Amino acid sequence: MSVLLLLYRASRPNIAVLGQARADGSFQDVERNSDVAAVPGVVIVRIESGLFFANADMVRDTIRAKAADPNVNAVVLDAQTIPAIDFTAAHMLIELGRDLQRQGKRLVLARQVGQVRGHPRYGTGSERDRVLSIRASGGRRTPRREPRRRRPVKPAGRGGLRRSAHSRGPPCDVPS
Repeated sequence: MSVLLLLYRASRPNIAVLGQARADGSFQDVERNSDVAAVPGVVIVRIESGLFFANADMVRDTIRAKAADPNVNAVVLDAQTIPAIDFTAAHMLIELGRDLQRQGKRLVLARQVGQVRGHPRYGTGSERDRVLSIRASGGRRTPRREPRRRRPVKPAGRGGLRRSAHSRGPPCDVPS
């Protein structure tokens, strides 16, 4: 019974709409605090659970409903409270970004998902704050890597046949 209850709760996470507090400028849940004002033209949502296959559709539908207002230009997903995202949920976010783009809106991922936070590949401190950003095009922004260098073509061997460093088959019939 408790496993079923756990699955039920995990498949329906709390999705809070955030607004800016007048007192200190922090972003807080609009429903829980009356001293919070929504940011005009922007819906800021915080998912208080991991994103995975069991809740991806529910999260997508909820965000779409909140972004349906014609005055909304962008949806910001505060990812700080998301400990993990699986492949299905990541694909859902990319598709959601594309859907919103077709409507003239933008999906932005703010802060970092728990899996990325403190990961050596993505850096620390201020570098870390720009690691992931789901754009409306559905792209993922990560620090740029050096392009892979191709190995040069090997010199002609016996019989005057050349073989590419990347080919896996027999040498080609190109005389050197």
